[in-house]
Amino acid sequence: MWNIYNRKITIKALNLSRFTKRFLAIFLDIIFCILSNLVVLHIILDPIEILNWQFVVPTLISICIAIPIFLYVGIYRVIYRYVNDDTLKVLTKSIIIYTLLFFLIFVVFGVQGIPGSIGLMQPMMFFILISVSRWLVTIWLSNYFSLSTKEKEKKEVIIYGAGQSGRQLASNLVHSDEFKFIFFVDD
Repeated sequence: MWNIYNRKITIKALNLSRFTKRFLAIFLDIIFCILSNLVVLHIILDPIEILNWQFVVPTLISICIAIPIFLYVGIYRVIYRYVNDDTLKVLTKSIIIYTLLFFLIFVVFGVQGIPGSIGLMQPMMFFILISVSRWLVTIWLSNYFSLSTKEKEKKEVIIYGAGQSGRQLASNLVHSDEFKFIFFVDD
């Protein structure tokens, strides 16, 4: 049941337009900017203080730095089912540029009322969130494509006899990597 549901979601996701996929990736990166700032400020400050300008300023700066860098470097042009070393280099390059700019703003120049340690901690948290999300999408898509390939390579089987032993054989074939049960034939 889960495989059928997962397959339907994957097919719908793959059939989205390129623009929609890029929009979703940008939207998720904005969410990751917000989450990384929230988590880091929660660690550094009292949770009550987070819900004021001390949260808004680093979050807006984070978004204003990250999205243009990612657009410029080409992160949103990556096809995640074909991730390779070059993709990781581009992601690492963009995160390094982001970290340097964020560090400069909050540690070197400083923003009054906001701890400088956010300049190091937030980019690390942001990098973790972005890397894990890209990795999960890659795994999700590679599992889908490997399952699709496996289904095509299986030999199709028709079972003669719908009795107890035929049904037992059919239930065992459901988990087989070599055979794919099609239907029963019975007199």
